[in-house]
Amino acid sequence: MIRNRLRFGEKVLLLVMGVSMLITIGMSLLFYRESAVTLQDKYRDIQEENVRNRADYFYDLMKEAYLTSVYAATEQEVLSLMRQGDTEKLIPVLQSFQIRNDEFHSLYCFIEEKDLLIRVGKEITQIIPADETIRSWLSELQEAAANTPPLSPLVIRDTPSVIQHNFFTYFRTVYTEEGTGIGSIMINIDERQINYKCLNRNSAQDGDIYLLKDGKIVSSEDVNKIGETAVLTEDVLTVGYDTAEKGFRVTAVIDRNSLLDDLKKTRNRILLTAVLLNLILSIPIFLGIRQLLRPLRQLDETVNHVREGDLSVRAEIYQSDEIGRLSRHFNDMLDQIESLIDELVAQKMLKREAEIEALQYQIRPHFMYNTLSAIRYAAIFEHADDIAELLQAFTELLRMSASDRGAFITVKEEMH
Repeated sequence: MIRNRLRFGEKVLLLVMGVSMLITIGMSLLFYRESAVTLQDKYRDIQEENVRNRADYFYDLMKEAYLTSVYAATEQEVLSLMRQGDTEKLIPVLQSFQIRNDEFHSLYCFIEEKDLLIRVGKEITQIIPADETIRSWLSELQEAAANTPPLSPLVIRDTPSVIQHNFFTYFRTVYTEEGTGIGSIMINIDERQINYKCLNRNSAQDGDIYLLKDGKIVSSEDVNKIGETAVLTEDVLTVGYDTAEKGFRVTAVIDRNSLLDDLKKTRNRILLTAVLLNLILSIPIFLGIRQLLRPLRQLDETVNHVREGDLSVRAEIYQSDEIGRLSRHFNDMLDQIESLIDELVAQKMLKREAEIEALQYQIRPHFMYNTLSAIRYAAIFEHADDIAELLQAFTELLRMSASDRGAFITVKEEMH
């Protein structure tokens, strides 16, 4: 296996690099996570103030339109001129209401008796005969206004205009003192004007800002999204604020990935820098580990010499750390082994000398007995009986001296 082929220093280097990389990655991810939370909280705080200001502006604009519609619908001069059907005098009066606020796109006045719709705009004023389409449109608006809270505007399509717009409008029926309806007044604000004034983004980091009514988009920078249901998932960060007009809500929406894009780039740069820094630092780390493991390598070489039979080598002691103590203990062990070997050799030499000496003690008496016996028989062959008897007596004396009978013998044995 690969790990068995790696040296100890290489394993230590890989361990140090691995731990360093894990710490770096862990700290980078922790930094990214904490920074992401902080960034989103900061964005939410900023956008909360932002959408609140936008909602307040929308409220002020709608309030102005609401009050203007109420004043126009209850103005006695307007009521009198509508009764008379005098459009020539009525138009200047209507224009005075239309120009009260530059944000007002137009004012519509429907005279039921004359079946005329007066459209007073910033640049043009029209008198439009009411056909079936317009009457049906006005009827729908009247019904919708009756079911809408007073301060909440209607969101409508400008059907009478050639170039149709989406309007935020306040529809008011004009009644006589007797309570008879004689027409209606409408104050219109263009949706594009609302988007420009209330929802325009200050920067790309604002994300998309929508005006919602009952969950549907009624104003957006992208006109294609108007009328769609706002889908708010976990992938987007939303900050919303309800306006004073019931059902309306200003909502800022930004994709989390887009918000955290710069932070992710920073995280990736940190990770790349950490990897490069670890690779660069691996060189001095490797040299440092190599220097630290030098005593261990020398001890390994000493062990190899001892394994080959050379007991005279000794490990060098560089420091008094763990490896130094291990080297010193190894040298002490070699000294003890050499001492034990010397003692064992000396004991074997003494034993061998003792065996040889014992053998010599065994060989000498037999050699002498055999020699004396040979001389005795030679004397007998030469008929020297006296010499033969003397040799026999001498041989017996030597045999008694070499026996294990102790230091004392009996007189009988001596005489024999």
